[in-house]
Amino acid sequence: MRGWCIRSCALALALLALAAAPAAAVWTEGGNPVSTDIYDQEQHVVVPDGAGGMIVVWAWYENEGGYLKHDLYAQRIDKRGNELWADGGVAVCDYTDEQGYPCAVSDGAGGVIVAWYDLRGGSYTDIYAQRVRADGSVAWTADGVALCTAARNQGYPAIAADGFGGAIVVWQDDRNATGWDVYAQRVRADGSVAWTADGVALCTNTSFQEDIAIVGYGPAGAVAVWEDARPYTETDLYGQHVDSSGAVQWGADGYALVNAANNQYDPVLLPHGYDDYGYFLVWADARSGSQTDIYAGRFSGVNCQWGTPNGLAVCAATGSQYYPEVAPCGQYDLVVWWRDNRGIDEDLYAQRVDWFGNMLWTADGEAICARARNQYTAEAIETAAGEFLFVWADDRNLYADLYAQKVDAAGVPLWDAGGIPFVDDTYTRHSPLLAADGEGGTLVAWIDQRDWQTQGMDIYALRLDGFGVWGYPAPAIAGVDDVPDDQGGRVTLTWAASPLDRFPDETITHYSVWRSLTAPAAMALSGGNPAETPLSAIGPDFAGTAWRTAPIGAAAAAWEWIGNVEAHRFEEYAMSAATLYDSTNANGGVHHFLVAAHAADPFVWWDSEPDSGWSVDNLAPEPPVGLAGEQLHGPEALYVHWNPNAEEDLAGYRVYRGANAEFAPGAGNMIASTPDTAATDDGWTWDAGFWYKVTALDVHGNESPVALLGPGNVTGGETPPAPADFLARNYPNPFNPATTILFGIARPGRVRVGVYDTAGRLVRLLLDERRDAGRHEVAWDGRGDDGRSAASGVYFCRLVAGPFEETRKMVLLR
Repeated sequence: MRGWCIRSCALALALLALAAAPAAAVWTEGGNPVSTDIYDQEQHVVVPDGAGGMIVVWAWYENEGGYLKHDLYAQRIDKRGNELWADGGVAVCDYTDEQGYPCAVSDGAGGVIVAWYDLRGGSYTDIYAQRVRADGSVAWTADGVALCTAARNQGYPAIAADGFGGAIVVWQDDRNATGWDVYAQRVRADGSVAWTADGVALCTNTSFQEDIAIVGYGPAGAVAVWEDARPYTETDLYGQHVDSSGAVQWGADGYALVNAANNQYDPVLLPHGYDDYGYFLVWADARSGSQTDIYAGRFSGVNCQWGTPNGLAVCAATGSQYYPEVAPCGQYDLVVWWRDNRGIDEDLYAQRVDWFGNMLWTADGEAICARARNQYTAEAIETAAGEFLFVWADDRNLYADLYAQKVDAAGVPLWDAGGIPFVDDTYTRHSPLLAADGEGGTLVAWIDQRDWQTQGMDIYALRLDGFGVWGYPAPAIAGVDDVPDDQGGRVTLTWAASPLDRFPDETITHYSVWRSLTAPAAMALSGGNPAETPLSAIGPDFAGTAWRTAPIGAAAAAWEWIGNVEAHRFEEYAMSAATLYDSTNANGGVHHFLVAAHAADPFVWWDSEPDSGWSVDNLAPEPPVGLAGEQLHGPEALYVHWNPNAEEDLAGYRVYRGANAEFAPGAGNMIASTPDTAATDDGWTWDAGFWYKVTALDVHGNESPVALLGPGNVTGGETPPAPADFLARNYPNPFNPATTILFGIARPGRVRVGVYDTAGRLVRLLLDERRDAGRHEVAWDGRGDDGRSAASGVYFCRLVAGPFEETRKMVLLR
């Protein structure tokens, strides 16, 4: 559809709807299949990749030679839904026998470190680990390095980064045949183990220790917390700090962090780092004896800072609450959520707790969803300052679908009551896991049974944005390209339309286009007022000036509004956008642009990612005209002159000299580079037979074709002419800020040269003195006798030499 044109009245910018749209978002309704191989994909974990995407690791329950076993695979997905690794994922470990229950953590470089239990040793399970780089290649020994191959079983690993590109892994260990114990091992970034072979003991008490949680403190090591049955009548929560060298710090078998009456279990940890080895600990607690409640504490080392040494009740409502989860909120707070059966079915509740242990939302929690039937396997993440997104499995319609809800800092739901369906289709999906994309949206990966009859359970993924829309609704800049064959100052900005621009959604009303500014320029635009323009103010008919802030990568940037484009349901749009300056050798001239897609609701919009380009002046000036050469005497030289060019971006002229008409102009034969329209060649003689080529040059270095002057076109002779009275035209003319006036007198005498305005008033007396017969010149700097700059306009130069008088017109252009 090239050729359709719309004009923006505000800025008179041409808009083109172009046919071929670039590759943009690839999310599909209902989710993208991450792995749909036959049999089951399960036990998945998700790790952010540090670039707005996520890495999904899962166990594939496959048939290998008639034997059903789990192997481990991983896939990296960017925020637009592109799979960045091999189709179907890369094999983390597909060694003979069983590998399962993976845990994973970022390697800090766009990749992932995975640990799992492994049955390759025979009848017992061991602990192995592997690192997958950002490009999908495995970094360590094929099928992983052994962290522990001690006797009997090791299982249910948990992992934390070690701050050096490696990880600390903890697990349940039955090597002592007295029930599960707790062991740990550190694996370096190169895959070597740092501690004692088969790990260091964090707790070997003869009772059972299980359900381990861990948080890392970089060079300070890690803290692990677990359920501990050492009273033999109930479970308490114990913890251990292990430093980076593998030395335990809180006693041989750990420290009792929570030992209230009855059982405490399901510990979850969140580091806060404001105290030495500081962390939030949240757990399910049956101390009341009749039900299970949710408790939490902020710990500094082994000391609880909230309420009693055994923490504060986050929720003690009627019925039981269990399976707590936790995530950070802002700098100092945390949000806790759990499954709650205070009603008939399981519902989803949450609470925000501040640094001091104050409950900030409704007592006993805010109902995120309390609809009929069950809500379960919920995950949550902070997507903007104080705003939380919850995603959960919901079987209100018999089959479990995925629903979502967003709440503000006060816990008030921002979307439809009970949440909005995120993925709803036949059969069940559950266990959503989240990774923030850095743009207010969230990537979600889950277990999906839509093809269970033929495929089993699969892994699917989808992006949910900050307005509750699936996929990637933002426009995508396709190019910022110089406008060819122009004088610079403009680029063609093209972008793929928001998916919501087209049928059946047709949600987008217009696009606003923004150009980046430096901070001083933004302040100048705002008239010194630092308040930026809210996007809600940029309606379809907006006109005037506006600026805002948005990042370019990790750096903050200011943006100036340069125009709106009405939505017309095109696949792609284009705008001719002005630039502030062109690209030159001295300045790359890079400009950044951003496009926002606006919905009818003024508070709903989607920003593209910024992109950059530059404008180039690629039109050379016209060749000079009126080129002439005149012989000078005393001393002998050639005076070359030409008419001035009219280009506004003219920088000056170059004069080249050669032996024939075919010589190639270059740095070696250039005899003058001048802003004037004349040059003198002191090396000229009649006998040399020189040829001259003159070009015009613009401010961006574009050079014109040549004007040619041959020996036969030079005026004058070998014998100096008799002196004559004359006043030549000044050069250059027009001029700014100075010009040169050439004159001659036939006999010695007093000479007067003056500049006059159109009213005949003397502006500047340039010369009033005795001169010898011959040729002379005098300069005017464009100033009056009072030293002030003369205004633009027409002036007259008048020569008086004895009885001879002559006047010529000059034009000063400021």
